[in-house]
Amino acid sequence: MDKKLFFLDGPDGDIAAFYRGPKELGAGEFPVVILSHGYGANTTMAESARLFYNTLIHFTGHGIGGLMFDFTGHGLSDGAFHDMTPNSRIQDLSTVINWVQARHTGAVFLLGLSMGGAISIHMAQKYQEKLAGLITWSTVPSLDPDSLSSHWYLKNSDEASVYFTGKNFQSERPDLSVGAAYADIAIPKLQVQGDGDYPHFAEEFFQSAQEPKTYVNIPGGDHTFTDKKNREHVLRTTSEWVLKHAKVD
Repeated sequence: MDKKLFFLDGPDGDIAAFYRGPKELGAGEFPVVILSHGYGANTTMAESARLFYNTLIHFTGHGIGGLMFDFTGHGLSDGAFHDMTPNSRIQDLSTVINWVQARHTGAVFLLGLSMGGAISIHMAQKYQEKLAGLITWSTVPSLDPDSLSSHWYLKNSDEASVYFTGKNFQSERPDLSVGAAYADIAIPKLQVQGDGDYPHFAEEFFQSAQEPKTYVNIPGGDHTFTDKKNREHVLRTTSEWVLKHAKVD
């Protein structure tokens, strides 16, 4: 088993990353999953009861490597949260993918939670030939803050804040919508979602998605799967799906 905290050279400074897996990267053909956290969260303080770290522990026990990282302006990474935008997150994730694939020849998957799911969708749509599959947990259906929650950013303001993004958050995002990007992805897709969480993702986007695709509903599941049995279900389902699509026995 190999685990380490390290820093990558990102477009806006250092990106903090943590890897845990059955072996070090490049030491075999095992699959690796890159995990992207949600809005305002980070991997060092954890996504609700150490969701991502517990995911890496679970993955390692099933022969899967996992790499989680802090987006710019989050956790131990450089930058200010106020300056974070969807496009800056996409650039960060691109940096991480390129770093992993320069060192590892096994299958690489993306896993995104909440806003991290939307970012992972855009990356998967753009770089499908580099990836073995896409996993999204509790994905937000849009990167347009007006369609989600007004607390995501400060409208028409240059005021810095440790709690809000700046006005560039609204303008510096992909032209393609999350739903349109998802519909254009041909690689295998797994979407896991609690039954009360953003239901229109399943109703609208998943229905128009290309095969192969799998949708898993978690009855009573919340946004970060805080119920112990629900979380175990999510981790088990996800690891089995990764091994199937990595063609690992």
